[in-house]
Amino acid sequence: MELIGLGADFMPINPIRFTELQWYRRYYEPGQFVIRVIPQRTDDKISWDGNIKYIYRNDRPETGVIQKIEYSVGDKRQIELSGFFLEQMLNEKIIYPTYYASGNRELEIRRMVETYKADLPLVTLGPVNGIGSTATWQNTGGNMADVIYENLQTEGISFRTDLDYVNNKILFYCYQGKDKTYTTGQVSNNPVVFKPSLGSIRSLDYLEDISDYKNCAIVAGQGEGDARIFAVVDHSGGDRRREIFCDQKSESQEGTDAEYIEALKQIGEEKLLKYLKLSNLEIDVTQHNQVYGVDYDLGDICQAIIPEIDRQMTGRIIEVYEHYVGGNRTIEVTLGDKILSKYDKLKGRI
Repeated sequence: MELIGLGADFMPINPIRFTELQWYRRYYEPGQFVIRVIPQRTDDKISWDGNIKYIYRNDRPETGVIQKIEYSVGDKRQIELSGFFLEQMLNEKIIYPTYYASGNRELEIRRMVETYKADLPLVTLGPVNGIGSTATWQNTGGNMADVIYENLQTEGISFRTDLDYVNNKILFYCYQGKDKTYTTGQVSNNPVVFKPSLGSIRSLDYLEDISDYKNCAIVAGQGEGDARIFAVVDHSGGDRRREIFCDQKSESQEGTDAEYIEALKQIGEEKLLKYLKLSNLEIDVTQHNQVYGVDYDLGDICQAIIPEIDRQMTGRIIEVYEHYVGGNRTIEVTLGDKILSKYDKLKGRI
C-alpha cells in the first residue's frame, strides 16, 4: 500500500508516511478517512506541504478529499488529516431544475450526472455496466450524491467516482457487488461464509431490530379529495401491513398518470428503506481462510452463521473499516442494514 499526496490539479506532490490510517469504505454513502502523520523535519524546521489537497491510494479505488487539518504538539508533533472520498463531491451539486427520469435506472442516473455536474469538468462518464431495471422518478432540490445513493439502493446498486490519473479524469459509473452466497444457487463466484468455527471471525456484534419496521407505503401526490392521486408500495407479502403515509403533494406531474404513479412508487420505495426489518452484523475478520479484497469486497453479498443464537444471515457488505497502526492491520466488515442514528431517521422521513 502507498499513499500519495496530490495537489489541486490531482498531480502528485509527495508520498505520505503515516503513523495511523483509518480508511472507512461505504457502499450506500460516501466513505471517510483519517490519516495521522509526523511532519518532516527540513533544515531544523517542522514542515508540511499545504498544497496537498487529495490522497491517492494505489490499492483501493477511492481517493480522499482533505477537508480538515489538525496540528497538535504534545509529547510529539502530529498532523491529522481527515475528509471524505471523491463521491461526496457530487453532493455539492443540487438537482435543479427538476429532473425527470423514465428508463433504465443506470442510464438515467448517468444522464442526471452529466446534466448537473456543472463546474466539475473532470467528472466523466465511465463504463456502462448494464445493470438496473426500468424506473420512473423525479427529483427537485436534492443533493446529487444522496439522490443517486438512495435511488440505486432500491436495487442494491451503488456508484463510484474513480480517479483516472493517467488521463486526468474522474470516472463516474454504477456498479453492483457480487453474489458470494452458497444457498441461492449461484455458481459464478466462490461462496464466502463467516462462521466462528471456520476461523474467519475474531469478534462480532449482531443486531436484530423490528421496532421501526414498516412494509407498506401509501404515497399521496397531487389533487384534492377524491381526485387526489395515490400510489401504494406493498411489501407485506401477505403478512400484517405496517403502513406509512408519504405526503408528496409538492411532487409535480410530468407525463401520463401511469408515469406519475410510478414516480410516486419510487418515492415510497426510498422511504421504506428507512423502516427496514433491521439485521446488522459487524465482524472483526481474520485473513486466514478468506482474504478481504481477494475473496470478498465491499458490496458483495455473503453469508454468516452464528450457531450460538441459531442465526444464519445473508447480507451485503455495506461498510468496511480498515485500520492500520504500528504495523498492524484490522479489518471490520458490516453486513446487512445500516443502523440509523436519530438524525438519519428524521432526515430520511421528512
